[in-house]
Amino acid sequence: MSFFPLFVSLEDKRVVLVGGGEVASTKLSVLLKFTKNIAIISPKISQKVADLARENNLICHQREYESGDFAFYDLVVVTANSLPLQRFIYEESRPYRVFCNFADLVDLNDFSFGSIIKRGDLVVGVSTSGSSPSYAKVIKDRIDEALGESVEEELESLATLRHSMPKGKERMEALKDASSKLITNSKKG
Repeated sequence: MSFFPLFVSLEDKRVVLVGGGEVASTKLSVLLKFTKNIAIISPKISQKVADLARENNLICHQREYESGDFAFYDLVVVTANSLPLQRFIYEESRPYRVFCNFADLVDLNDFSFGSIIKRGDLVVGVSTSGSSPSYAKVIKDRIDEALGESVEEELESLATLRHSMPKGKERMEALKDASSKLITNSKKG
């Protein structure tokens, strides 16, 4: 089954990362592009996760996951090496309908990270719904290469144009034309 590409604001959401190893550091790096409201629960925390936590003023609970820990969060990301723990968190979280992502139990995931490009307000996500993360990464890298260097500035100028005109067909056409010109010019540069 394919994942629906839903872009969600994490601004007021609470996120918990259960695990502190290499996979946790990868997922944490992605999450930090969207929120700093992240807590980490793991008895062992790698140096990279510890550094990211310190640099971003995150809460770290250096301990085992305890039953019900997920209940304080809106989004749960589980990277712990223990498959029984991942399954336990899955079973325990179901009645609460909290969104969960499991590193090793991908068929139980409520959401997927996919491969993400973030440049200012531009966010591009590519997903194979778990079929082949490496394929999604290659596609993401090709899209990233195709983007011009001035994406953030271009988006700012388009936002200014959008807010300077009243809603309607004329604004839609002006934005479409301006976007096309910016993309064409960035390909030439």
